Amino acid sequence: MEQQEASSSRKRRPDKDLAPYEPQAKVFQAEHIFNISHFSDEILLEILKHLDSESIYSFGCTCTRFKDLTKDKQLWQVFDFDAIPLSGIEILRRMRYINCETRVFRIRGLQGTYPASNWRNATITELMLTMLTDMCPKLEEFSLTHGFLNTSKINILKFPKTLKTVTFRSCSVSFPPRQHPFFSKIDQHLEQLQKLALEFCDWFETHDLILFSKIPNLQDLSLRGCGSLKDCVPYGSLASRFGFKKLERLDVRETPISDSDIQCFNVTTTLKELLLERPTRQSLMESTQAPPMAVAEDESLDGAGSSTSRPGMSLATDIMVPRLRRRFTNIPGGGGEIRVEALQTPGRPQPPIQNYGPIIILPGFLSDQISANVPNGGNNPILVASITDRGICGFGLSRNPVLEGVVWIRAEWRNPNTYIERLVIRFYKFVTDATLRHLATCSPRLKYLDITGTGITPQGIDEFKFLKPECTVVAEHLPASQFLK
Repeated sequence: MEQQEASSSRKRRPDKDLAPYEPQAKVFQAEHIFNISHFSDEILLEILKHLDSESIYSFGCTCTRFKDLTKDKQLWQVFDFDAIPLSGIEILRRMRYINCETRVFRIRGLQGTYPASNWRNATITELMLTMLTDMCPKLEEFSLTHGFLNTSKINILKFPKTLKTVTFRSCSVSFPPRQHPFFSKIDQHLEQLQKLALEFCDWFETHDLILFSKIPNLQDLSLRGCGSLKDCVPYGSLASRFGFKKLERLDVRETPISDSDIQCFNVTTTLKELLLERPTRQSLMESTQAPPMAVAEDESLDGAGSSTSRPGMSLATDIMVPRLRRRFTNIPGGGGEIRVEALQTPGRPQPPIQNYGPIIILPGFLSDQISANVPNGGNNPILVASITDRGICGFGLSRNPVLEGVVWIRAEWRNPNTYIERLVIRFYKFVTDATLRHLATCSPRLKYLDITGTGITPQGIDEFKFLKPECTVVAEHLPASQFLK
């Protein structure tokens, strides 16, 4: 009995080892790590000022605090999204950051993504231009690269009047009826415009030179890579004689411009910089190989949620170039017959061929031209001219004639000197030492001359440097040790 009571008492006695276990609360013990969120707003703003627009936009998408911080007006004085292609909706989404302090607006569209289906979505719409006009009273620069413009809805009159620089590079358009040109009345609308760049755009037409020449404050005109800049003597001569009163820089590199065309600008006395470069096969293809016929497809940028289209509206490449027919004729020459290829427009009466005597073709005269035809929207050949000594010697009047057999006839007295300060003539084989002899006597302000790839010899450069030692000569195709002292 006593033994049972002892055993029961032992059972009732609490066992410390069997007591319920209560774990202690976990406490993380780690070294203090500093991150970007610990910076004050003032410090973050100073950091953001050194970032590009896309980085600032991505930074604002991380959290609510940074989103509010990136709305600071100082960060968006330059709205630059030219580095990556964006659709119209993506551009509109970023445009919520533009403000009254925005001065520069640069974007890149999807035209470069052809043949992707979204390349023809309008990059700039009327809604965007209205936002720029209303929200950016200080806007001075507008730049569009690889954009697609639906010109049935917008033209140059929709752009802000405060612009001083306008750039269209490698852009495509969908033209409405041609009675309403895109640049019509640009001189009245953009009176403050100082720089206009229309580069690698096949929708440029030579009669646009008349419109550009009327812009009162235009100082810089770039038509680089425009394959249609040729045979522009009628419009070019009128534009340069009665307009371009303040033009200082003309860039016509990589265009099929000829001697006669470039001589139209020798009456522009304010011209200080002239850039010429023979077009390459790649540059011609970039300008003329626009995507096939397409209709502008506007994305639902105004909440409509529908796409609009206009049948029968095609790219400028498809409606500008008439279809030509080839015609071959054999004409008696000096040692046989010469086969002449003529291009005719169907539907028009062709004049009868007359025998004007032998035709002399100088050996190698056409070796400077591109041998193969570059396909364009109408499958027509692209006629490429060349710049020679005759074109350059039209600027100024040398005291000693450098071209044999050439008589310059001018209707009015003109200063014999040309005041060009920077001259670039690249890859024209028929620009020779005669050009240097001409420039040495009638270009007193010439400071920079680039003659890379021309027919100029080291001896000609030595003579030129002796007469004009203050002028920097660049000739990358020749060893520098041959002429640099």
